[in-house]
Amino acid sequence: MDRSNETSIQARSGLRTLKLWSLMTLVLMMVIASGCGNLEDGENTLSARQAWELVRERPDEVVVLDVRTPEEVATGIIPGAQVINFYDSQFEARIAGLDRGRIYLVYCHSGGRSATTINRMRSLGFADVRHVGGGIVEWLREGLPLVRSGDS
Repeated sequence: MDRSNETSIQARSGLRTLKLWSLMTLVLMMVIASGCGNLEDGENTLSARQAWELVRERPDEVVVLDVRTPEEVATGIIPGAQVINFYDSQFEARIAGLDRGRIYLVYCHSGGRSATTINRMRSLGFADVRHVGGGIVEWLREGLPLVRSGDS
Protein backbone atom coordinates (compact mmCIF):
# COMPACT_ATOMS: atom_id res chain seq x y z
CA MET A 1 0.00 0.00 0.00
CA ASP A 2 1.46 3.38 -0.91
CA ARG A 3 1.87 6.22 1.57
CA SER A 4 -0.92 8.46 0.15
CA ASN A 5 -3.46 5.63 0.37
CA GLU A 6 -2.46 4.94 3.98
CA THR A 7 -2.79 8.63 4.89
CA SER A 8 -6.23 8.77 3.25
CA ILE A 9 -7.45 5.72 5.21
CA GLN A 10 -6.15 7.19 8.48
CA ALA A 11 -7.87 10.52 7.75
CA ARG A 12 -11.22 8.81 7.08
CA SER A 13 -10.85 6.72 10.24
CA GLY A 14 -10.09 9.84 12.26
CA LEU A 15 -13.10 11.62 10.80
CA ARG A 16 -15.39 8.68 11.67
CA THR A 17 -14.03 8.68 15.22
CA LEU A 18 -14.62 12.44 15.53
CA LYS A 19 -18.19 12.08 14.24
CA LEU A 20 -18.85 9.22 16.66
CA TRP A 21 -17.54 11.22 19.63
CA SER A 22 -19.57 14.26 18.57
CA LEU A 23 -22.73 12.16 18.34
CA MET A 24 -22.08 10.50 21.71
CA THR A 25 -21.49 13.91 23.32
CA LEU A 26 -24.74 15.25 21.87
CA VAL A 27 -26.72 12.23 23.10
CA LEU A 28 -25.18 12.52 26.57
CA MET A 29 -26.07 16.21 26.75
CA MET A 30 -29.67 15.43 25.77
CA VAL A 31 -29.95 12.70 28.41
CA ILE A 32 -28.59 15.00 31.10
CA ALA A 33 -30.91 17.83 30.06
CA SER A 34 -33.98 15.56 30.11
CA GLY A 35 -33.57 14.95 33.82
CA CYS A 36 -32.99 18.58 34.70
CA GLY A 37 -36.23 20.31 33.91
CA ASN A 38 -37.13 23.87 34.66
CA LEU A 39 -40.70 24.93 35.03
CA GLU A 40 -41.81 27.56 32.59
CA ASP A 41 -43.56 29.44 35.37
CA GLY A 42 -43.51 29.36 39.13
CA GLU A 43 -47.18 30.12 39.69
CA ASN A 44 -48.15 26.45 39.92
CA THR A 45 -45.43 25.50 42.39
CA LEU A 46 -46.80 24.65 45.82
CA SER A 47 -44.89 24.23 49.03
CA ALA A 48 -45.07 20.76 50.54
CA ARG A 49 -47.52 22.04 53.16
CA GLN A 50 -49.76 23.71 50.54
CA ALA A 51 -49.77 20.49 48.52
CA TRP A 52 -50.80 18.45 51.56
CA GLU A 53 -53.62 20.91 52.34
CA LEU A 54 -54.90 20.63 48.76
CA VAL A 55 -54.82 16.81 48.94
CA ARG A 56 -56.83 16.89 52.17
CA GLU A 57 -59.32 19.52 50.94
CA ARG A 58 -60.00 18.00 47.50
CA PRO A 59 -59.19 14.28 47.65
CA ASP A 60 -61.58 13.35 44.83
CA GLU A 61 -60.05 15.84 42.40
CA VAL A 62 -56.33 15.64 43.18
CA VAL A 63 -53.92 12.96 41.94
CA VAL A 64 -50.51 12.92 43.59
CA LEU A 65 -47.94 11.66 41.08
CA ASP A 66 -44.57 10.32 42.27
CA VAL A 67 -42.01 10.07 39.44
CA ARG A 68 -39.13 8.62 41.48
CA THR A 69 -37.34 5.30 40.98
CA PRO A 70 -38.44 2.10 42.76
CA GLU A 71 -35.43 2.41 45.08
CA GLU A 72 -36.49 5.93 46.07
CA VAL A 73 -40.14 4.91 46.43
CA ALA A 74 -39.12 2.13 48.84
CA THR A 75 -38.16 4.84 51.35
CA GLY A 76 -41.77 6.06 51.42
CA ILE A 77 -44.37 7.93 49.37
CA ILE A 78 -46.94 10.64 49.93
CA PRO A 79 -50.18 8.93 51.04
CA GLY A 80 -52.29 7.95 48.03
CA ALA A 81 -49.61 8.79 45.47
CA GLN A 82 -49.60 7.08 42.09
CA VAL A 83 -46.07 6.01 41.13
CA ILE A 84 -44.73 6.26 37.57
CA ASN A 85 -40.96 5.77 37.35
CA PHE A 86 -39.45 8.64 35.32
CA TYR A 87 -36.85 6.27 33.86
CA ASP A 88 -39.27 3.49 32.87
CA SER A 89 -39.48 2.74 29.15
CA GLN A 90 -43.29 3.12 29.35
CA PHE A 91 -43.16 6.47 31.19
CA GLU A 92 -44.40 8.59 28.26
CA ALA A 93 -47.24 6.19 27.46
CA ARG A 94 -48.33 6.00 31.10
CA ILE A 95 -48.34 9.80 31.42
CA ALA A 96 -50.25 10.17 28.14
CA GLY A 97 -52.88 7.71 29.42
CA LEU A 98 -53.76 9.73 32.52
CA ASP A 99 -57.08 11.58 32.88
CA ARG A 100 -56.51 15.16 31.69
CA GLY A 101 -59.46 16.42 33.74
CA ARG A 102 -57.84 15.89 37.13
CA ILE A 103 -55.55 18.12 39.22
CA TYR A 104 -52.03 16.65 39.38
CA LEU A 105 -49.46 17.30 42.08
CA VAL A 106 -46.14 16.00 40.78
CA TYR A 107 -43.04 15.33 42.86
CA CYS A 108 -39.70 13.53 42.77
CA HIS A 109 -36.67 13.62 45.06
CA SER A 110 -35.93 17.34 44.88
CA GLY A 111 -37.69 18.80 41.84
CA GLY A 112 -35.78 18.11 38.59
CA ARG A 113 -37.66 15.11 37.19
CA SER A 114 -41.01 16.45 38.36
CA ALA A 115 -40.38 19.77 36.56
CA THR A 116 -39.58 17.88 33.35
CA THR A 117 -42.71 15.74 33.82
CA ILE A 118 -44.91 18.79 34.38
CA ASN A 119 -43.65 20.49 31.23
CA ARG A 120 -44.31 17.28 29.28
CA MET A 121 -47.81 16.93 30.74
CA ARG A 122 -48.62 20.52 29.82
CA SER A 123 -47.45 19.89 26.25
CA LEU A 124 -49.83 16.90 26.16
CA GLY A 125 -52.80 19.10 27.13
CA PHE A 126 -53.06 18.58 30.88
CA ALA A 127 -54.71 21.74 32.19
CA ASP A 128 -53.97 21.65 35.92
CA VAL A 129 -50.55 20.28 36.81
CA ARG A 130 -48.77 21.59 39.88
CA HIS A 131 -45.29 21.13 41.23
CA VAL A 132 -44.52 20.09 44.81
CA GLY A 133 -41.57 22.42 45.32
CA GLY A 134 -38.53 20.75 46.86
CA GLY A 135 -39.93 17.27 46.24
CA ILE A 136 -39.90 14.57 48.90
CA VAL A 137 -36.91 16.28 50.54
CA GLU A 138 -39.07 19.29 51.44
CA TRP A 139 -42.00 17.02 52.35
CA LEU A 140 -39.83 15.24 54.91
CA ARG A 141 -38.36 18.50 56.19
CA GLU A 142 -41.92 19.69 56.90
CA GLY A 143 -42.69 16.47 58.79
CA LEU A 144 -45.67 15.64 56.58
CA PRO A 145 -47.17 12.11 56.37
CA LEU A 146 -45.34 9.40 54.49
CA VAL A 147 -46.40 5.83 53.76
CA ARG A 148 -43.76 3.12 53.66
CA SER A 149 -44.13 -0.31 52.14
CA GLY A 150 -45.71 -2.58 54.74
CA ASP A 151 -47.38 0.27 56.68
CA SER A 152 -50.99 -0.43 57.45
